Amino acid sequence: MANTTKENVLKIAPELENTSIALFTLVLDDVSEMIGSCYGNKQEIAQRYLAAHFLTLVSPEGQEVGTGITQERLGDEDVSYSRPEKWSSFNSTKYGIMYEMLAKRSVVTAMFVTP
Repeated sequence: MANTTKENVLKIAPELENTSIALFTLVLDDVSEMIGSCYGNKQEIAQRYLAAHFLTLVSPEGQEVGTGITQERLGDEDVSYSRPEKWSSFNSTKYGIMYEMLAKRSVVTAMFVTP
């Protein structure tokens, strides 16, 4: 199965168009490692929605899911950024909800019975 692409992610999440190439590449590499053949013919779709979920959480366009402000001091400069409260929840983005639905339908689990 083929891995997803930036073009496919942007088809479902056009608001992520201004995300840096470096961040997009990093997330696409991560999801290709995380989601493999256990998704069968839905592998690329699952990667697409998971990538959009992650990018929405970390991109400036996705900051609406953040709650609270985190501030750090780096030398003489202060840096403030939004930190999403529900990093572990797929419900924090519409893409995460779709990914979770695909995951529940696609992943086959093995059951071992001992005699």
